Amino acid sequence: MNQMSTDKAVGMARYQSDKRQLGGLLMLFSLCTVGFPLAGLTARIGPNGTTAAGPPIEASAFAGSIILVFFGCLGLINGWLVTVHDSNNYKFTGLTFLAIQMAYVPFVTDLNSVGKGIMAGSAFIPKYYNPSRADNTFVGVMGLIALFGYAIGFIGSMSFCSFALYAYQKGKPDARGGKYYRGRLAFYSLLLLLAGGSQLALGAYILSQWGGGSFDANGVIGVAVYYVTYPEIAVVVGAVQSLNAFYGFARAFGLVDVSKDNHWFQVTSLVTFFVYFILSVLVQLGLSPGAEGMAPNLFLITFGTHIFPIFLDYKMRTTPDCMPDDFYGPLFDDEEEAGKDLEKQEGGMSEEESEVEKN
Repeated sequence: MNQMSTDKAVGMARYQSDKRQLGGLLMLFSLCTVGFPLAGLTARIGPNGTTAAGPPIEASAFAGSIILVFFGCLGLINGWLVTVHDSNNYKFTGLTFLAIQMAYVPFVTDLNSVGKGIMAGSAFIPKYYNPSRADNTFVGVMGLIALFGYAIGFIGSMSFCSFALYAYQKGKPDARGGKYYRGRLAFYSLLLLLAGGSQLALGAYILSQWGGGSFDANGVIGVAVYYVTYPEIAVVVGAVQSLNAFYGFARAFGLVDVSKDNHWFQVTSLVTFFVYFILSVLVQLGLSPGAEGMAPNLFLITFGTHIFPIFLDYKMRTTPDCMPDDFYGPLFDDEEEAGKDLEKQEGGMSEEESEVEKN
């Protein structure tokens, strides 16, 4: 086999591997998108539901849940086709990407709900603690910041994978080099910092105002994704998240070793995720009367913000900053040639079979 054929085979193998990575991640994050709204959706269906006569916020929440389930299913189907069937249907992928953007509707609904609670002046803190309007406002603002961190990471992980797949299927897989992934890692580290910093600040504020210990007996302080039964737990989890976010910044800006075999960010991110899952999801919700059923929702909506940076760090370390022309082999020298080779691949026709057919 000559050098040209070898480079072409390596390029195709790298192309298929990277495309399947994105397809698998799209399936994973789409599953979260399908699962997250199901609990809220089922609660709004039935003889005691509020879909018909409830307040407008309930109707919008119902519509938002339907939107998330629908677009999550689109992502699941698209990811399956790419990962299992090597699909190159860029039109379907483009449609999926555009549809995913509508998932921000439930996000806006949640922002509206928290905003109304802030304006009401007494929505998040039980009366037992005799909260002031300023107390309620601070807790509400921390909830808004958390929503930005988690919801954008939740939807953005799906959007990233679908848009990247679109570029791959259009025959332009070399559009994203290591510098691009470095910038995205910095952005997702910022989202994690918003989530962690808001939880740390919320826990510290509750400690300073009402002290520590268990709050479950007198009423849980809750807003958006936060249910605080032990403010000390909120401080610990928020601090761990913030530290990992700063480590992500350090790696994105090249302040620490980011060589190909350096996997420390993967380790610290998984530790951060399990600390969050055990303490915030299992313990805090487990001690919150009536909030136990929120555990799956809280796990799913925060999954992307915690896990997606691991992939970005990996790609940053293993992809050249400036993509060489032969990174994906001579196969992708131009878009026309890419399209021809992809058509051969979809039809199951090898290069040798193609030459025979021509002759």
